[in-house]
Amino acid sequence: GDKAQPFCAVLMSPWLDLTLSLPSVTENAVKDLMLREGNLRQFAALYLAGNPAITPLASPLHANLGSLPPILLQAVEDDLLRDDALLFAEKLRQAGNAATLELYPQMQHSFQFFAGRIPEADAALKAAAQFIAAHEPLASRSM
Repeated sequence: GDKAQPFCAVLMSPWLDLTLSLPSVTENAVKDLMLREGNLRQFAALYLAGNPAITPLASPLHANLGSLPPILLQAVEDDLLRDDALLFAEKLRQAGNAATLELYPQMQHSFQFFAGRIPEADAALKAAAQFIAAHEPLASRSM
């Protein structure tokens, strides 16, 4: 039968296309203080271990998105991987899935790690928690 799926998913600054061919990879090269294209290409090569970068299980942007649970994507305007999230949200919707995209200005890749130190990170985590609570099947109804 069908494999059980999570009731929802939250993707923060996700890397969804190991081809690194989307415009933000070059457009944000100067603005992104965390990521470097050369490093990402090395990481991708190690991860792929000789498989093509469009392998769907490695690059979900190239997968058949079929029937998926609701997904929240938190992306950063200045991130090399910004377009991964933008395009994935679009493809999720085209496949009939529920996708919520939050685009954060003037933040850096995985800024949510700075929770407790910057208000934007606190706000992003609160939004993620609210998204999860809103989709949780039973537990959230009894709170």
